[in-house]
Amino acid sequence: MNTLRKLKRIYNPKSKDTFYADSIVNLRRWHFTSYMRTHFYLKPHTADKYAKRILSNNLVESVYYTLENDSDGLLYGTSDTYLKKINKRINHMHFLIGVNDLNYVTNMSIPVKKKEERNGVVKYVNKQLCGLDAFRETLVNSIKINSSAVGDIQPILYERRLIRYVNKNMNNPGAHHNFYFN
Repeated sequence: MNTLRKLKRIYNPKSKDTFYADSIVNLRRWHFTSYMRTHFYLKPHTADKYAKRILSNNLVESVYYTLENDSDGLLYGTSDTYLKKINKRINHMHFLIGVNDLNYVTNMSIPVKKKEERNGVVKYVNKQLCGLDAFRETLVNSIKINSSAVGDIQPILYERRLIRYVNKNMNNPGAHHNFYFN
């Protein structure tokens, strides 16, 4: 019964969370979403710096992000106390992106050099990235971070649901979010 009450409260169309999500939906047109998970703890000023770097990309018009703390043992999938001791406090960043020209972003193509290893021999091979993979590569270059830290770029299908998901931890005391636009 208690779980049912929680679900009703979360999905209540008149709740404060829904009002806040609707407000963010109406700020800008959001096209894509992704996340960034680094090997270090993201402080609010560092997340602001990364968001500004995303915005410095000429294709990006607006960025909204939230920081979300990871739960203990999430990285190892265990409740072992030893692993919890060596597992440092870590978080990740969800972000929403609004772009200037949606057609250009979805049809863009860029050449990149990718590292490939076969039979112990490392080679750099020229490849062509297209669409959202190319857009992700331009974002990684503008953020100036390891490409494995940034997840795949996904188109936003249901804005309100996604924004409610991104804001799910906004009631926590250490929660942080911000909005940047050109």
